[in-house]
Amino acid sequence: KLDYVVECNNRLWGCSSEENEIYACKLGDATNWNCFAGLATDSYTVSVGSDGTFTGAASCMGYVLFFKENCIHKLYGSKPSDYQLSSVRCRGVAANAAHSLCVLNETLYYLSPDGVMAWDGSLPTKVSGALDAAKLANVQSAVGGALDGRYYLHISRESARLLVYDTAKGLWSEED
Repeated sequence: KLDYVVECNNRLWGCSSEENEIYACKLGDATNWNCFAGLATDSYTVSVGSDGTFTGAASCMGYVLFFKENCIHKLYGSKPSDYQLSSVRCRGVAANAAHSLCVLNETLYYLSPDGVMAWDGSLPTKVSGALDAAKLANVQSAVGGALDGRYYLHISRESARLLVYDTAKGLWSEED
């Protein structure tokens, strides 16, 4: 029973808030999550020590990322015996905003509880300083997409808004 699932390097990766664990299927076999024979193709499981529920997952630049509202868990390595988990307390994905995760030009954009963030492999930076943060908080849903160098963010609260971030110019606009 997984909350979020992503693909990276011919494996499916998933997380469970109930177990507070991250899993990977056997290499090339999306139906086998319990193969532990000591081979490079084995499944993988790791417990995380952060509090709260998982709020999203993504694959970016060869990393598998799992988010909580106040944390990013980054997995890297080439096989189960050398996988490493790095956890950073920072602004993660907001509740109900898992679908806001979108990779555009090697940068991962998403809605956090504090606004829209851009993650380029180190720490996320806020790109929505020009927007009213209160209107981005407590969303019912958020969906992100990319086209022509722009990050599109559709958020639903009392009403719906479509915000567009031009990554080349660093400008926000609102469309209908």
